[in-house]
Amino acid sequence: MKRLYVTAAITGAGMQILLAGLMASIGAVSQGGEALAELGAQPWWVHAVVITILMVWACLEELFFRGLLWRYLPAPEVTTSLLFATAHIMVSPVDAYFLLPFGFLLGFWRRAGLWASIACHLAFNSVGIALSFI
Repeated sequence: MKRLYVTAAITGAGMQILLAGLMASIGAVSQGGEALAELGAQPWWVHAVVITILMVWACLEELFFRGLLWRYLPAPEVTTSLLFATAHIMVSPVDAYFLLPFGFLLGFWRRAGLWASIACHLAFNSVGIALSFI
C-alpha cells in the first residue's frame, strides 16, 4: 500500500514540474506562484503558516471533490476534474487551464483510493511551493 502512495506522490510531483515547465515555455505566469514568491521577506513563521494552510487546503479539496462529489456525480473522473479546474478559475484563470490535466490525474489516483489522490495533490502542491521560491 505504501508503494501506491509513493507512486501517487511521485506522479503529482512530476506533473507539477511538467506543468511549470510548460507554463514557463509559453510565458504563462502562475499568480499563485507569484504570491508565494513575494513572501520572501517575511519571517519564517509566516512561511510556515502559509505552507500549512496550502497543505490542509489540498486535503480539503480532495475530500470535497474526490470524496463527497465523487459519490454523487456521473462519470466522476471527468466531472470532478472539470469542477476542480473551474473552482481554480477564481484564483487564477491561467492556472485553471493547466490544472485540468492535473484534475484528471487526481481522478485516476482516486480510483485507487482517496488517500492516493491526497498524496498526489500534496506532492503537487509541495513541489509548486518549492518552485515558487527558486
